[in-house]
Amino acid sequence: MIEHNDFFYLNMSYLEASTDDITNKEGIYSWVYWPKLNPKEKDVSSFIAPLNKYKNVNLTYPERTTKFKFTVKVRESSFPQKDTLLGLSIDKERTLLKYLNLEKNRITFSNFFKNMCFSRPFYIGKAICLQKRLKQHLTYKTDLRFEIEKHSNINPNEIWIGINTIELTTDDNLSDIFEEILQRILKPGLTLRPG
Repeated sequence: MIEHNDFFYLNMSYLEASTDDITNKEGIYSWVYWPKLNPKEKDVSSFIAPLNKYKNVNLTYPERTTKFKFTVKVRESSFPQKDTLLGLSIDKERTLLKYLNLEKNRITFSNFFKNMCFSRPFYIGKAICLQKRLKQHLTYKTDLRFEIEKHSNINPNEIWIGINTIELTTDDNLSDIFEEILQRILKPGLTLRPG
């Protein structure tokens, strides 16, 4: 389990086997793509291989407009499609690769990369019963798993699902409000629209 910003994350492969660790309470949930890096890799190329894969995954819905005589399709692109590490310029790639030659630097970079991945989920949702809703997502009873597989070939071990329960003090459905605020701030790629 990983804790980040009051969310408790479990690996999707783990949850596919059992959803018993998910609470039945109301709350919001977050899906994150994080290819766990191994800073202890002796071969730097094995360490950076997941980064090259990460650069090529695009978990965003395209936006379309047909208002004018042209149809426009826009998709967010996190990294330029260059043949360099994470789309960096050749000079910056060279500098980063030199830095990553030392294990202590790979540990620092791994922690930095993990924090960035967990700060930018690709999907955010809310549920009256977190266990029931996440079970629906995990068992293909919603479009989410289909969309993940359509846009990428991500290993389930690289997807983390976090939950944040909401202790209600009123009868109002506050998880809707929390979800919309979070979506508006973080703009997750596979969320069609806030709310």
